[in-house]
Amino acid sequence: MPDIPFRRRDPLKLELYYSIFCPRCLYAGRSLKKLRKEYPELEIETVEISLNLSRARREKIRTIPTLKMGDDRLSGFLLTPDRIRRFLAERGLESSS
Repeated sequence: MPDIPFRRRDPLKLELYYSIFCPRCLYAGRSLKKLRKEYPELEIETVEISLNLSRARREKIRTIPTLKMGDDRLSGFLLTPDRIRRFLAERGLESSS
C-alpha cells in the first residue's frame, strides 16, 4: 500500500494565554508576531486570562505566558522565538523559512 501523506483538515491552532499586565506575556506576543510569516498555516488565538478565568482554569493554565497546542503546553519565564520554534517543531510543524 503506498504511503499517503497526512493532511490536516483544520488549521493548526496555537493558544496564547496572557495578561495585559504581564511584560513577559507582551514579549511572548511579540515573538509570536515575528514567527507568523514562518508558520502561515498556524492559527493563533490570544486568551486574556482576566477576561477568561473559567476557561484558563478549565484548561489548567497555571502560569503566564502559556502556549497551548492540543494537550501540550509551553510556559516559562521567557518564551523566545527559538523556544517557540522548538515547541512547534516537536509537534511536527516546520518553519517555511
